[in-house]
Amino acid sequence: FNPFGAPALYIGRPFGTEAGTVDETSDSRTVRAAAGIVWDISSNWRSEVSYVYGENEFDLTFNDILLDGFFQPGTNFVVDEYNAFATSITNPSLANSREFVASLSTVVPISLESNLHVLEAGVSGSLAISGDLEVGIAGGVQYRRNEASLDAGELINSPGNVLFIFPIDDFGPESVDVYAAYAEVGVPITSKLNLQAAVRYENYGGGIGDTVDPKFALTFDASDSVTLRGSVGTSFRAPTPLQISGQTTQTVPIVNPCSGQRLASSVLTNGNSELTPEDATTATLGFAFERNDIRLSLDYWSYDYDNVITRESAEALVANAACIEVAPGVAVPVADGISLNPLTSQISQIEVDFINAGSIETDGIDLKIGKTFSLDDLGTLDLELSGTLITIFDVQETPNSPTVDRLDSRNITSFTRSTPDLRANLRASWNMGGHQVTAFVRYIDDYTDDLNNDRRIDSYTSLDLQYAYVFGEGGTGLTDGLRLQAGALNLTDEQPPFVNDRGGFDALVHDPRGRLLYVGLTKQF
Repeated sequence: FNPFGAPALYIGRPFGTEAGTVDETSDSRTVRAAAGIVWDISSNWRSEVSYVYGENEFDLTFNDILLDGFFQPGTNFVVDEYNAFATSITNPSLANSREFVASLSTVVPISLESNLHVLEAGVSGSLAISGDLEVGIAGGVQYRRNEASLDAGELINSPGNVLFIFPIDDFGPESVDVYAAYAEVGVPITSKLNLQAAVRYENYGGGIGDTVDPKFALTFDASDSVTLRGSVGTSFRAPTPLQISGQTTQTVPIVNPCSGQRLASSVLTNGNSELTPEDATTATLGFAFERNDIRLSLDYWSYDYDNVITRESAEALVANAACIEVAPGVAVPVADGISLNPLTSQISQIEVDFINAGSIETDGIDLKIGKTFSLDDLGTLDLELSGTLITIFDVQETPNSPTVDRLDSRNITSFTRSTPDLRANLRASWNMGGHQVTAFVRYIDDYTDDLNNDRRIDSYTSLDLQYAYVFGEGGTGLTDGLRLQAGALNLTDEQPPFVNDRGGFDALVHDPRGRLLYVGLTKQF
């Protein structure tokens, strides 16, 4: 089929439109069951024992090309029956037949399963200290078992079977057992000042270890309209069985820093048995005001994360690779974890690990303001504006690297995620009798695409609208309490801002589905 009369190197998809559409499916099945017993020990004390079981099975199927049918045995030369050229346009008899395409195509299944057992026992009550003031007390113990497994199937357990998906090993079942104890106390220091103090101990065993995390919160009723509040505490997140022992693979478009080309590459992520827990210190400070149907709240928050558990960024690894010239005018990226195709010198695989990265320090402000208006015979109108402004997002990629300001960036070359600095919602709700009309205007600010020459990703505004009718609210008839609703998400069918990457949008920030219409029926008994 080669019209050039000389050896040709082909870089591209094995098949075009003659292969028809490709189906890649995912199927998720989740089961959750909970049971518990609560009994009163006395008028002020009660105890509880509960058990929760959760299970998820997640099946993925990919389409791929069978290597033993595509290449001549032991070579990188395609079989004689395959036509990679456009000669079939002028001579349809030279096109790859449907039967030939079907003989090379295969479905590659991957199955993941996880389950969780939680057994907990606790007691809670109150102690009178003076007058109407009571100290609330709660405490308990908990056991959790988290188990996970992955079955990749024979086709991708071993190399050399399929063209695009690199081999990964089956995993598990692996499990983590957690033993925990907790205590909490609510102390009314005065009739207006309340202290909440809590502490939690968790033991993960093995190389993960244990942790003690306290939290303290204060609320002060400065007046009938104003409440001041603040809190400080620590938290803890242990690695999952998959992050410790598992392995995952995916195909990602990667920009070759030496050529500027964007080509699909396999990213293999390995588990890491040396992972240590991620921990955080959190603090909040704010106030709430409410008077004459006016509501206002303002809260400052600060989260400091250390030893963040994440996967290494394949994009960052490639972007920081050294470009080594292997032939006149031909340079290739070289770094630990990068594998190159020996024929094309293009990136074929990037191998990364789950790691403990450095730290993230992020601060911001939450604002909410609202008012309810009486429209007399026309019902009521409630308006509310809420938003979050991130003021600091400083990231340390590794424990020994410098701190970098990652605010207002897509952060594709970092282990973090996209961080537009402002998100806001405006809600308007009209109620009259059983009629309810609610509209949401949702706004996401613009931000920088650090993978594409710091191009700005546009801001995004969408409109949601819902109408609902409640029948006989508060009644006891068959239709009383019945709520019928219909609405639209993204009513004006706004498209997500363009991003020069796979799919053309940022999947971590924007929804590409366009207008969604829905109806619902709810009955309360």
